[in-house]
Amino acid sequence: MNKYFAGIDLGSMNSAAVGSTAERACLPTTMGWAKDELARMLVGDGILLGDELEQNRMALEVVRPLQDGAIKFGSPTESQEGAARRRDDDAIVFLLRRLLQQIHLPLTDETRCIVGVPSRASMQNRQVVLSMVQQVIPTVALVPEPFAVAFGLFPEIRHALIIDIGAGTTDLCHYYGAFPTPDDQITLKMGGDRLDQWLLEAIEARYPECILTLELVRKLKEKHGSVNFVTDATHVSLPTKSAGVETFDITEILQEYCQKFANEIARSAVELVEQIDFTCRQETIGNIVLAGGGSSLKGLDTLVENACGDFGTCNVTRIHDSRFAGADGALRLAMKLPEAGWQQLNQGSSGGGSDHECDAADQKAA
Repeated sequence: MNKYFAGIDLGSMNSAAVGSTAERACLPTTMGWAKDELARMLVGDGILLGDELEQNRMALEVVRPLQDGAIKFGSPTESQEGAARRRDDDAIVFLLRRLLQQIHLPLTDETRCIVGVPSRASMQNRQVVLSMVQQVIPTVALVPEPFAVAFGLFPEIRHALIIDIGAGTTDLCHYYGAFPTPDDQITLKMGGDRLDQWLLEAIEARYPECILTLELVRKLKEKHGSVNFVTDATHVSLPTKSAGVETFDITEILQEYCQKFANEIARSAVELVEQIDFTCRQETIGNIVLAGGGSSLKGLDTLVENACGDFGTCNVTRIHDSRFAGADGALRLAMKLPEAGWQQLNQGSSGGGSDHECDAADQKAA
C-alpha cells in the first residue's frame, strides 16, 4: 500500500496544507454559522468559510477558533461553555478535512501528517491539537512552526534563527539540524492581531469621529505600516460618524506602534542569540529568516539586523512564500522522517514542555 504525506500549518489567520500529491491549499482560519433560525433556513446548518462566509457574513456568527495562537484550545471557561467549545473544535476538524480534500490526499491508515504549532505551546494545547488532527489522520506529529519553516529552507545541517510572525503569536527558534529544546525557542503572545488592536485604539483615541474595524485597520497596516522613519505623511480616507468620509493623518500613529511591535521582536531575537553557544553564534546570525504574514512589515529586517549587530555580521532575509513555508517544511520532514523519528516526535507532541514552563515564558513575553 502506498504511503501518503501531508504538511499542515494551522495559523491564526490562514491555514495551509501541502501534500505528497504535489498539490497545496490555503484557507482562512475564519468560519461562520447561521446566527439564528431565519439565517439557518437560508444558509443551512453547516460551517461556512472562504467566499461563502464573505457572501453571508451579516447572517453568520463568525469566529476565529485559533485566534491568539490556539489559546482557545484551553479548558472551557465561564465565558466559553461546553457547546461553544465543541463548536470551535468541530470547526477545526472541518477546516482540516477541507484542506486535505483540496490537496486530494487519501485518508488511509498509511497517510501521515506533520503539523506546525507555536514554539512554546502548552502541553494541553498540543494534546488538543493532536486529538483533533487524529480525527482526520491517525498518524500525526507536531513540530514548532519555525522549525518546520527551517527544515524546508535548509537541506543541509546549518545554524539559523527563524522568526515566524503570525497573527496570534510570534515564534523564534534556533535551528541546528536537531529537534529544538525549550531553551532553543521563544514564543511571544503577540502577533499581527496585537498590532492591529494597538493601531485601532490609537486612531480612535486621536480621531474619535472615525468609524473603524479591525479589518480596515489591518488593510491600512499592510499598505502603509513601516518601522522606518518616513518623511512623507500618510493620509488616509476613513468613514466618520457623520456618515461622510474624511482624510486623516496617521503617520505618527503607524510609526510609533509599528516600532513598538518590531522592538519587542528584536529584543526576543537578542535574548535567544545570547543563549546560543559562541562557536555557532556567528553562523546563526548570518542566517536570520523572517517568516509568517508579519514578515512583510517594512524595515523590520533592518531593525533586527541592527539589534543583533553587536554579536557580529548579521544578515536578515524574508521568506519567499509566507503562506506555504511552514507547510512545505512540514511535508519535507514527514517524507524524510524514519520510523524512529516519528516515535520521537510523537513523544514530544504530547509532552513538549510543562504548562508551568510555557506559562512562565508567556508571562515574561507579555
